[in-house]
Amino acid sequence: MLLSLGLALFTMIAPSVRSVRQVPGSLGWLGTLYFTLIGLGFMFVEIGIIQRVSLFLGHPVYGMAIGLFGIIVSTGIGSLISEALWLDSTPKLLGWSGVLSLFVILLTVWFPMLVQAFEGEALFARVLVSLTAMVPSGILMGLGFPTGMRLVNAIDSRPTPWFWAVNGSASVLAASVAVGTSIAFSINMSLLIGAICYVLLGLDRRCAAPRRLGPPPRGRWPHAIHDQFIISKLTKLAAKIINR
Repeated sequence: MLLSLGLALFTMIAPSVRSVRQVPGSLGWLGTLYFTLIGLGFMFVEIGIIQRVSLFLGHPVYGMAIGLFGIIVSTGIGSLISEALWLDSTPKLLGWSGVLSLFVILLTVWFPMLVQAFEGEALFARVLVSLTAMVPSGILMGLGFPTGMRLVNAIDSRPTPWFWAVNGSASVLAASVAVGTSIAFSINMSLLIGAICYVLLGLDRRCAAPRRLGPPPRGRWPHAIHDQFIISKLTKLAAKIINR
């Protein structure tokens, strides 16, 4: 945990803090809150799902392989979908936050039922059942980061490096906290904390009140989504390696 904190501070936070000082305080604070919450929420949900799937599949290696594959691919799909599904108004952002939070909360109820029903089936069948938990949540979570970057860049692009750093640091630190939470309390607690992070996005009306935006310039957001997909996944994979 301390090693992760030190690496996050020296490699991400410190180099980017200058960029956020160039913009009004309200944008800096609200953007920091938004990207911190989606970083924490994403990692708590991801760790919780991977741990739940590992138990279901019967081996940690299967859980990591299938879990990472399902989450990475589905969040990438969610990022691509954000090109067409613009969360550019308060009702849309609140709807996304509510649907994602509700899905994760209900996941703690219906997925154990599926586990009990299919625990004696072949590995391939259990993998398919596991994907029912990973794919919808991954697609919904994949909408959050590109949406936030689109909203920020519509106002002022200068603090973008800071928000990248905040999101990455929150994910790195949340990885070890989520594992500890699952051990000390339960896997369901990790999932519920992740859901709460997404609920808080909707409860904070200032974060959930974006200005209505037009379509992004052609050719701009595909590159941004690709970068987000690659960099965020590398950051989170590094976090898992550090915290093992």
